[in-house]
Amino acid sequence: MLGLVVAGCATLSEKQCASGDWQGIGYRDGFKGETANEILKHQEACAEYGIRIKEKEYEAGRRKGLESYCQPSNGFRVGKQGGSYRSVCPADLEGPFLKKYHSGLETYRTEKELKQVYDEIARVEANLESEGDATRRKSLLREVHELRVKKDTLQRKLTVLEIKGS
Repeated sequence: MLGLVVAGCATLSEKQCASGDWQGIGYRDGFKGETANEILKHQEACAEYGIRIKEKEYEAGRRKGLESYCQPSNGFRVGKQGGSYRSVCPADLEGPFLKKYHSGLETYRTEKELKQVYDEIARVEANLESEGDATRRKSLLREVHELRVKKDTLQRKLTVLEIKGS
């Protein structure tokens, strides 16, 4: 049972360790934005099978993968998905990547806020339908109006962010 648990945590299978495609494994890690510490996990996983990794090949592949990961368009995508940036980009690529990443992250947060506003509008409108008190209805109508104004503002902001991100 313990063997299954340990195998489930391994970053690489025995077959992957034995393949010796360290440049390819490094490229995939770089392409996913993994930190340099990922190699330690691979070393540990492969040591279980008595296999040593080729660090130079791995690092060469990871550097190439990072060149793809650290492109501005990918920065926007990572941010828009709410992903975190782990300071992996080389200095010459980091500035443009981060600019788009922050724009994507702002898009993500704005979309989240917009969803909350839609949910709040639905909640207030449901309360409005069942409210009999005229004073309370007037208050709920004002609240719906304010929420719709906020919704429109957020939608405009999203449009601008999407244009900036593309």
